[in-house]
Amino acid sequence: MFAAGEESSQKGRSTEVVVRAITALTPGDEEDFPDGGLRAWLVVIGCFVVNAVTVGFCFVSIWGVFHAYYAEGILAGTSPSTLSLLGSIPGGLMTILSVVTGKLADRYQYKPMIGIGCILWVSTMLGIAFSTKLWHFMLTQGVMQGMAGGFIFPICSAFPSQWFHQKRAFSTGVVLSGSSFGAAVTSAIIRVMLSYFGLRKTMLIKTGIDAIALGAAYLLIKERRKPSTTITWYDKKYLADPTFWSITLCMCLSNFGFPAPFFYLPTFAKQKIPNLTELLSILSVTILNVSSGIGRCCIGFLADRIGPTNSMFSVVLISGLAQLLIWNFVSDYPGIMAMSVLYGFFGVCFWSLATPIGAWFYGTENLAGLSGLLFLFTAPGELLGPPITGAIYNVTNSWHRVIAFSGTVQVAAAITLLYARFKRESSVFKVC
Repeated sequence: MFAAGEESSQKGRSTEVVVRAITALTPGDEEDFPDGGLRAWLVVIGCFVVNAVTVGFCFVSIWGVFHAYYAEGILAGTSPSTLSLLGSIPGGLMTILSVVTGKLADRYQYKPMIGIGCILWVSTMLGIAFSTKLWHFMLTQGVMQGMAGGFIFPICSAFPSQWFHQKRAFSTGVVLSGSSFGAAVTSAIIRVMLSYFGLRKTMLIKTGIDAIALGAAYLLIKERRKPSTTITWYDKKYLADPTFWSITLCMCLSNFGFPAPFFYLPTFAKQKIPNLTELLSILSVTILNVSSGIGRCCIGFLADRIGPTNSMFSVVLISGLAQLLIWNFVSDYPGIMAMSVLYGFFGVCFWSLATPIGAWFYGTENLAGLSGLLFLFTAPGELLGPPITGAIYNVTNSWHRVIAFSGTVQVAAAITLLYARFKRESSVFKVC
């Protein structure tokens, strides 16, 4: 009887080891995660606020507001593709720097990197306030803003994984939804402030608000992991793995297709409905961002149950189809707003699922560096996607061609993820 009990115990332990291996966790990890509690959620709130203040302004989510303002005023006469390039530089540079700052964070801890990013961010906002020429904006709203985001985005994305395991995708979605809700509030307010106060006063006010909010958020963030002893700059275990390339190709192609609605929906709305007020045209971007904030939380909650890879495939595919089958055929305001709600809910979620997918396939060790590496492969789309779509429109004067490009590459992105999905789990109905 005792032998049978011992054998059963050994089988139980063997099963536990297999389960841990499958979920890419090291022994003891599950017990080490608080997976909730006041301290863990305060960290989430702090990272949420940092993202709301910075990444929500840095990404394409709000660029539609500045694109219209610059084209009509201070940068009038600048080509749409050049303005699109200005809007894409921060996100592109941020993702390129993410691999470096992520590895530095793994080596020296996360919180100091966020602190450096916050200081850079406040300096950037101040610089934009005193910019008057295109090269000024390229330097401040382009390069400096991208550098600040590079110290913030990958670290905030990885921070929830120090505190959560079962709720990892949901907590990460909440953190990254900060950028969506922040952009929604900012896009609704900034355009009005620009009209009433002009660029300088608007950006000075934002600088003061940002400094206070970032200072308070920084106090809420607490480090939990111990720093690594070395930095591995060449990640052979990732770069030699075809599964890794399946994931990164999905991220890369997704980022070529996803920015178009955020960049062009206000312009599209005004062309389709000439008498549409400025506020109603900008409202499409606000709704996009509110919907994406809700979507990131909901999809994160779902990903904890069906798996981050299944969720990533679904949201990228639906985003591409929403462009091809809905945006392509709408011409009235209700249709445009419906597109904003649907695309916003799914379109940006692949960003919040990148870190959970990294943890799912490779574990949580050096996760900031891995997240930065995954985000690095979004840089080509971040830098080239908006200028390409801008050039397509300039040459063809056709929204259908723009939508065909952006929607098709997103569908292709979803297809490329299938290799990683079925390499890891062959059954369609299994969590992955």
